[in-house]
Amino acid sequence: MYWADFGDADGHEAAFLRPAVVVQCNAANASVMDTVLVCPCTTTLRRNKWPGNVELAQDEAGLPKRSLVEVTLLTALDRAYLHGHIGRLSEARMRAIVRAIHQLVEIE
Repeated sequence: MYWADFGDADGHEAAFLRPAVVVQCNAANASVMDTVLVCPCTTTLRRNKWPGNVELAQDEAGLPKRSLVEVTLLTALDRAYLHGHIGRLSEARMRAIVRAIHQLVEIE
């Protein structure tokens, strides 16, 4: 997880500085690509009923507050907008996020 600057809101996408989960594979992370696939996080917990959102506990991976990974807002972000490592999610939690992505795009 990293702090990521999504800039100003221009609609319903993520905005401002917030935690984000990097969801691309290690080979892509180690490549020369200038972008990274991320799911932003929110502390707006009422969104936990939305399909694909994965709840994270306070202090999980170093998060300051209980949060949701907003899988429905999966996006490519320039690496320059990543500002500091927060922590690492467990393998089980990452699998839950990947399962949610699969459900979102209907991959079984």
